[in-house]
Order: sequence, then structure tokens, then C-alpha cells
Amino acid sequence: MAKSQNKAKRLKLDKNDIVCPNCRTILNVSFELINEDYIQCDNCEKVIDNPLSKSGKFIVCNNCGINHELPKSIENDLNITCRDCGQEMANIYSDKYNPIACPNCFNEAHLGEEFLGDNNLICPFCGDEFKNPIKESKWGEDKTNNKKGKTNGNLRVSFGGQWFLFDSKTKIFVNNELHSTHSTKKGFLAIIPIESNSIQLKVVLGGIKSTVFEIDELNLGTNYFLELFYDDFRGRYSNDFNLKEYG
Repeated sequence: MAKSQNKAKRLKLDKNDIVCPNCRTILNVSFELINEDYIQCDNCEKVIDNPLSKSGKFIVCNNCGINHELPKSIENDLNITCRDCGQEMANIYSDKYNPIACPNCFNEAHLGEEFLGDNNLICPFCGDEFKNPIKESKWGEDKTNNKKGKTNGNLRVSFGGQWFLFDSKTKIFVNNELHSTHSTKKGFLAIIPIESNSIQLKVVLGGIKSTVFEIDELNLGTNYFLELFYDDFRGRYSNDFNLKEYG
């Protein structure tokens, strides 16, 4: 006699429905609880993770250094508030976010739309005045008036941070030229303008251990997000990385 086989069936879940991993009850998460990291099952009363609050995107607070996962409900908001220290910070994943990095102190900030057309900018951290790279290219040409009518994209290099007893600096080299220096312990986000279809990215930890990434087939008009990982076994940045388009 042939044995019957169990066939998997796809659950029919409505918007904001989740399944309790303990009792398998389908729960509808109310709007008031969408951003809560944990919720309680109405059936078995077990406290469970709330998957609706997770976006898979992380932001490091510039004030306290805490790494936060960005809730889905606010992932496109320009300004968000740190849940630990209450400091307001710019959301790097927002479509409204215009990243700008000071060439003197390497601090990054959001450039408001009212300043996009300015030729020169003043860094709010060190007071240094520099040319607006969003308006002008490396050769002084206006990026906003190219043949396609589009601005060149950028490569955002992100690292969530790695705990050390003493902070070790990370240096980023782009095509063998020093781009910026960052805290390895707190993590960082480096903004690299895309000026060709390929970039050689070298990440040096503590001035000794380096990892080189050859990034090819880039689209000049596309924005990319590259996430770095730390290799605990080798004590340097891993050869593995996550590259994806955004915006």
C-alpha cells in the first residue's frame, strides 16, 4: 500500500499577519505594535520576535555608537531618533538622503536640497570650506548637466563596527589613493563617487592587514551599497562582501 505524502501548503496571510513560532497561531499585528521588537502571542502568551519591525538595514548612531536595525515603517524617513540616547540622525537609506563627506575631517552629513546647487560648502564639524562634489565632478564639470541629464551615482561602503579594547583605524583606498580614515570599533559609512565602470577598493586595518576588492561592471548613473564584514579567524576584513543597488 502506497504511503500518502504530506504536501506543503502556502499560508494565506493578510497584511500585518505573522505566525507564532511556538503555537503556530496566525496573529494580526496592530498598527500600534508594528515598530515593537517583541510582541506577545494572544493564544499561548509567549513573547516572540516581531518580524514586521525588521528591515535588515542597520544604522550606527554618531552620538553613542550603538548599532540599530531600522524598522520597516520608517526606513524611508530622512530623520530618525536613536532609541538609546535620543539623538536625531539622518537616515542613510532614505531616498531623500544626499550624502556629503568633508575631505578634511572625513565626517559625513546630509546635504539639504537648498544647498545642492551651491559651488562651495562649509563642513558643520570642522568648519573647512570645500567644493560641492555633487554639483561638480573631479575635473570641474557640472555633473547635473551631463548628456543623460542624470547625476553620477555613488558607492556607499558600510561597516557595522567590531569591538576592540583599543580602537584601530580603518583606511580606505580607492584606486590606490587614500579616500578616508574611520573608526573600526564604531563602524563607518564611506561615500565614494562613481567616475568609471570599475573601482579597486582597498581596506586597511590598523595600517597592517589589508583586503582588496575589485568591483567591476558598475553603472555610472546607479547608486550602490557595499557592506563589509570582519573575519574573526584572520583578524582582518573578510573577502566576502554584499553589494547591491539602492535608490
